[in-house]
Amino acid sequence: MVPTILHIPHASTVLPDECRADFTVAGEVLERHVAVSTDHFTDELFALAGPDVATVAFPISRLAVDPERFDDDAREPMAARGLGVLYERGHDGTRIRQPMPAARRAWYLDRWYRPHHAALAHAVEQAVARAGHALIFDCHSFADAPLAVDLDQSTPRPDGCLGTSGVHTPTWLVDAGLRFAAQQGWSLGVDRPYSGAIVPLPHFGRDARVLSVMIEINRRRYMAIEGATAVKTNGFAATQRFVQGLMAAMRAAASANRPPSARLP
Repeated sequence: MVPTILHIPHASTVLPDECRADFTVAGEVLERHVAVSTDHFTDELFALAGPDVATVAFPISRLAVDPERFDDDAREPMAARGLGVLYERGHDGTRIRQPMPAARRAWYLDRWYRPHHAALAHAVEQAVARAGHALIFDCHSFADAPLAVDLDQSTPRPDGCLGTSGVHTPTWLVDAGLRFAAQQGWSLGVDRPYSGAIVPLPHFGRDARVLSVMIEINRRRYMAIEGATAVKTNGFAATQRFVQGLMAAMRAAASANRPPSARLP
């Protein structure tokens, strides 16, 4: 089986004390922003065990630092909406934090962002060195109703979606996921309502040995938010079985379609 890296960037609700003073909101308002923005229970939905599986999970809330953004706001499209690597806006578009001075910004990136990306790159390098290829599952969830800050405001939203990243997400990998979903009666968008899939920068766009696909699950399938608390609904177990089956189908396809060994120029 292809070595697999589970990237879980947004499951944590932890907002460290040393970050809270930077926010312009507090108490229940801040906790509500955390609750709505978190990909709750994705660490459980996507849990895999085995010698060929590595998990790289971000330890704190995306409201403090979002490891899926570019660290340079000039390269990050969502920075225009106040959702760069250091969020200044919450899920509803209201201001939650002022722009960071350069030194404080560097502290955030050095403390959390860069170590996380180093861990992801290390896991991928180990997999490629050991087996000649690797598959990253970028593990997410999304709200059934578009958030005010979302680029895609279309409705109704599908049960989930697959996000792609060029050479790293070949058509046969997407097709394997779509076939499995259709068999299970699930609807999956492709790069809708969210797009992209994380790839470590040393490999990005040029190393076809590194496969990556983002899997997003609609939260209506498995959870609800009550105030600032996330709760599992009766659909959680069935959703977990679906996610596990989806990953198995895509892992099998990746093992059967071993990518070329050479990097692209």
